[in-house]
Amino acid sequence: MAALNDYSKKQEAEIKGNPLAGLLAFRTMIVGARAVQTDGLPDDLKAAFADCIATLNKASEVFKGWPDKPDDVLNYVRQQIALDPKYMDTFSAKMNAMSKDMDAMSQKMDEMGKKYGFSIVGGPAAPK
Repeated sequence: MAALNDYSKKQEAEIKGNPLAGLLAFRTMIVGARAVQTDGLPDDLKAAFADCIATLNKASEVFKGWPDKPDDVLNYVRQQIALDPKYMDTFSAKMNAMSKDMDAMSQKMDEMGKKYGFSIVGGPAAPK
């Protein structure tokens, strides 16, 4: 978890210069989160973390097929709009649904953080 938190802090700084990089950093964060070992955690924390991973996996589907380089994202989106003029409407609906799921997951992980004394970078309990 500490390594994942350190990665998130580093990404926050890089994303300020290029917000599209944040979308792609999300993929790397998910890989890191999946690698976290939960053996020995209290049952409620283990369950909350499993729900967190499930939410992140579901959210990652929104960006399936997107390019790996931030500089390629804008062209990719333009191509998708050319193929389907309603692409952004569909994408926005997916993002809104994902946002609600991510907010609920963040709130649950914040509750676990308060209970067990940790914080998630970017979460409500995270240091500013």
